[in-house]
Amino acid sequence: MLKTLSSLIKSFKKQDAPEELTSPEQLSKGDMLRFADGFALPEDLRGETFQVQKVATYFYTDTGSPQFVIKSGDRKPLYLSIEDFDGEELIVISRKLKNKEVESLFGWDRLRAAMKDEDSREITITDQDSSDSWLATTYSRRVFGAEGHYFEKDIRHNNGIPPGGETFRYFEYYTADENKSLEIEVWEGDEIEVCLGLVRPMTDVVELWRRS
Repeated sequence: MLKTLSSLIKSFKKQDAPEELTSPEQLSKGDMLRFADGFALPEDLRGETFQVQKVATYFYTDTGSPQFVIKSGDRKPLYLSIEDFDGEELIVISRKLKNKEVESLFGWDRLRAAMKDEDSREITITDQDSSDSWLATTYSRRVFGAEGHYFEKDIRHNNGIPPGGETFRYFEYYTADENKSLEIEVWEGDEIEVCLGLVRPMTDVVELWRRS
């Protein structure tokens, strides 16, 4: 009898304990993550805990890449993805800019002109707030108007691009040290989304767990 009770207690303890994850690639909706408490990260990320609100999937090739929508408290959601940089997997944390922020930082006319001119390879910030550690002064283009496919669900393990989804064109810019990015996506109806990104090592995510 005592042995049976002991087994039951151990079983309950295992169920109550949150499941630890070993890599951001394992994240699913509802999972939690915490960033390092280091000065290399912006203050709004430093030591903060986020929950995965949604997992969408981007297809830039025949392989799906998950995009994790993460949120901390009542702050606006951010986007977390994992990308390959010359054989090294790094995380990209992105924040979407409002229309007025795009106008202030780049100017919509300048941005649209750069997206039409394949010879225009650099974008420079016109009104940089030196206290904003998400920003850089100059970004150089790496991708010009390539096509991607977006699905608002987690189908990262699909073989090939399934039917449906949304097609978009995208432009990617990075700083010379590849620590920061500027991503532009053009959707149906000429709707444009602009994101600032931080390219960081996987070790900046110091804790991951699945909520019990």
